[in-house]
Amino acid sequence: MVIKCPKCNSKKSWQLSDGRLKCVYCKTRFSRPKSKTFIARELLRKVIQEFVLEHSTNIILARIKISKYKLLKILTLLRIAMTRDLPEVFSGIVEVDETYLGGQMKNKRKLERCKLGKSCRGFGTIKQPVFGILCRKGKVFAEIVPGIEAKDLQPLIEKQVKKGSTIC
Repeated sequence: MVIKCPKCNSKKSWQLSDGRLKCVYCKTRFSRPKSKTFIARELLRKVIQEFVLEHSTNIILARIKISKYKLLKILTLLRIAMTRDLPEVFSGIVEVDETYLGGQMKNKRKLERCKLGKSCRGFGTIKQPVFGILCRKGKVFAEIVPGIEAKDLQPLIEKQVKKGSTIC
């Protein structure tokens, strides 16, 4: 990794006895920049593979020997990078779908189970509805929605999908 001088952008420097660096040209003393996340390429590949398989952080931590803080930072940076390449509007053949995310009622905490009460057993859900758009070119858009009725989803479709596109 080449370290540049913050004052003159020179790439040549030498290390001082206290650990800082000194620029060869402008003689400015500076310290090494703190890396946001430094991780070996092979380890990063393993983290991305686990992320793509949608494993939880605990499973990833058990399989890959890395600190929890560093893993959470890497996953956050991955999610940010994924949001950058989303198109403004999807075009071509587009698929839309909705689903509910959340565990089974028997695995919920007692307070959450009691919200619906025993008389409502089997009716309704407290799971979170999620709406997604998939473009056949490989781009995906997902958003948490308040409900899955047409009045909730139609504005999202009109906003994200180009007119004249085929919706499956």
